[in-house]
Amino acid sequence: MGGRSSVEEEVLCQFTFPERPVSERTNLCKTTEDLAAIRESVELLNKRIEVERAALEKKRERLNSENTAEISKEIQRLSDDALEFSKTGEEACFAVGKAVCEIERTGSKIEAAEMCLVAARKMKEVARAAETVAITEIQDVTRRRRTRETLQEEILEKIEETAQEIRSSRRTIEEGLERVNSAKMEAEEEEETQWQWSERRTRSSSTYKGKYTNRIETVLMDVNGLDMMMNGDGTASSVAVLKPAMSIGQRLSRKLLLANESAMMINGRVSLGQIL
Repeated sequence: MGGRSSVEEEVLCQFTFPERPVSERTNLCKTTEDLAAIRESVELLNKRIEVERAALEKKRERLNSENTAEISKEIQRLSDDALEFSKTGEEACFAVGKAVCEIERTGSKIEAAEMCLVAARKMKEVARAAETVAITEIQDVTRRRRTRETLQEEILEKIEETAQEIRSSRRTIEEGLERVNSAKMEAEEEEETQWQWSERRTRSSSTYKGKYTNRIETVLMDVNGLDMMMNGDGTASSVAVLKPAMSIGQRLSRKLLLANESAMMINGRVSLGQIL
């Protein structure tokens, strides 16, 4: 049927349907022609499908033969990638561990720095306390020095007052010495007169006692400023002998010497205080 021509189909149509009108027969012929064209198209498409199917089978076979190498290559590539990823993962783990160690080390450094900071603060507090103590001691020493200087000034004032008193006393003593010297000269003149009178009396008594042949040597004894004479019968008699006693001038001179010695001692103490 596929091999019939259009003329045969037209003749077939004329003999098959003689009773139909010409128009229907014409339409039917056209439809038959259209069906034949469609059939040819279908057959052509089938052929093309067969060709495409054969090409697809060939291509599938070729792809199957090439897929083994491609798959092995892909597997090798994936293995390489997996190995590289594992290495990268190990490096990442190592980097993470190193970072953790660095973080821990940094934490320990921070703790050490905090401890150093606390120690520095404590040392600063101790230094401030020591500075306060030192300032207090300096103030105490300054206060003591001022007190000592004040005491030295008071001592110097007292020494000056004492020196003035000593000067006035010395003047008074010198005036007294002058009066004593004048009185002493008068007393010496009076003593000279008394001595001459006593000498005369002694001579007269010695001429009277020279008559006795048995004369016993006498011994003079000084008792509380009095001269005792031992007689021949063992009795003692007091005899006034002119012996110079300590006069008022000598006593004043001794007092003046004592005052000078005390002034020298005071001056020595002042120099010692200045040295301190």
